Amino acid sequence: MPKIAFLVTEDWYFVSHRLPLGIAARSAGYDVVVITRARMHTALIESHGLRVLPFEMNRRGLNPFVLIREILQVLRIYLSERPDIVHHVALRPVLVGKSPPDPQAYKENFPHLQEWTFFSRAIKYFINAEAICLSPV
Repeated sequence: MPKIAFLVTEDWYFVSHRLPLGIAARSAGYDVVVITRARMHTALIESHGLRVLPFEMNRRGLNPFVLIREILQVLRIYLSERPDIVHHVALRPVLVGKSPPDPQAYKENFPHLQEWTFFSRAIKYFINAEAICLSPV
């Protein structure tokens, strides 16, 4: 049975925005794993036949040591679960989930495109801001 993994920061967000997608994947024959901060909505997710793997993701800050720790934890999860498809929902999961150095950790990656748009705009903004700061007056 093919496996799809959703990497989401919060279980409530998965229920609010991705639960129908997870249920549809389950109905299509996928083993669905939701990797998220397990709080109040875990039982609801599991009641639909989806598996929840608790993962504490820091949603604030870009401390490189915390990021490295999270990247290694996600890599361990991906290597043990061996999903065929991963779906990273939101900017932090895209950063953490796309970074594992092992290309065999998963076959396909579908980031949430809205976050990629935001991320690319943010990079352009900071590059332009830096260029303005470095420009001679």
